[in-house]
Amino acid sequence: MQRRLVALLASGHLWIDFCQGSIPALLPFFVSDLHISYAAAGGLIFAANISSSVLQPAFGHLADRRSAPWLMPFGLLLAGVCVAGSGFLTHYSPLFLALVLAGIGSAAFHPEAARLTSFAAGDRRNAAMSLFTVGGNLGFAIGPLVVTALALAFGLHGSGWLILAPLLGGIALLTGMADFAALAKSHAVRIAAQAATGKDQWPPFLRLTGAVMVRSVIFFGLSTFLPLYWIRALGATKAAGGLALSLFMGAGAVGTLAGGWAADIIGHRRLLLWTYGLLGPLLGLLLLAHHTALASLLLFLVGLVLFAPFSVMVVLSHEYLPTRLGTASGVTFGLAITVGGLFAPLLGRLADHYGLPSMFLILAVLPVFAWLLSLSLPEHSHPQEEKLQPAAAATR
Repeated sequence: MQRRLVALLASGHLWIDFCQGSIPALLPFFVSDLHISYAAAGGLIFAANISSSVLQPAFGHLADRRSAPWLMPFGLLLAGVCVAGSGFLTHYSPLFLALVLAGIGSAAFHPEAARLTSFAAGDRRNAAMSLFTVGGNLGFAIGPLVVTALALAFGLHGSGWLILAPLLGGIALLTGMADFAALAKSHAVRIAAQAATGKDQWPPFLRLTGAVMVRSVIFFGLSTFLPLYWIRALGATKAAGGLALSLFMGAGAVGTLAGGWAADIIGHRRLLLWTYGLLGPLLGLLLLAHHTALASLLLFLVGLVLFAPFSVMVVLSHEYLPTRLGTASGVTFGLAITVGGLFAPLLGRLADHYGLPSMFLILAVLPVFAWLLSLSLPEHSHPQEEKLQPAAAATR
């Protein structure tokens, strides 16, 4: 593994998701200062997410046709400028447009960065992709904390200070441009040879995408309604509900790293089967827990197993589409994740009609579908690739 390059890419991922994670924390200030409705505030989240998710496969396709490492600092700076400047906008339409542009910046960054992470990983793709993914997890975690502190101290204009982090992150990425270009060039011959032999396997990739979508629905269902479940079903305080969400996200960071390590030992497909096999029963036990201490322990385990397979699924998507790594990254990081957000209103409707426990019970059943899709996957896109990896590693 080329550790310096992986570290640069992971740090870039941290700051681009720092920008994305800051947007929800700005909503209460937009509502109070600009006097917009909750529906309009939800439209701002939609603006940022839909442009990011839908365009990621397009940027991935562009990266596959011609490597463009410059997209990473460009995307990071675009997102940073737009999010930092959003606090200075006093009308809804330009604010909506600024967040659309911030989403485009995010879309530009992710496919090329994930593609280069795969190249820089050497024969430790699971570990490298786990580090890259954890960078994004940390960005989503610290973004709301920083922007809330700035907005409380300086008002909406405090968002301007947010530009410092992506600016420094973009400069750091620029220092690695020559290395990133050389890395992409060194892999271009191998990718061209793979394309000539027709190694891309779309059927397993599409089944894997289905499993990613199922996981996304579960993730959005939990992250959206977990605090409410803690308050209304367990009788906890609002502060405890927020802490439960933090516990869930913290367990996810640990699970992401553990998943990459475990996949190197037991294999990709087996890890998916174990995690999705455990996820449903753990969610069922969580519903049976009536004390917050026990529920917190079970929630930590749920976070571990839900996040453990994600970076591994990105690696698998690269194995199934070895000549289209950018496209694979764009779909798994972007388009497939969008599905969970689209199902969140439907899950809310189910909770309104049947109660939060019933909605959580549905989430506990969904891992069965991801398990069946994972069962249909080959362990490797081509068996000979596993034999070639040691020789390739020795060459490096």
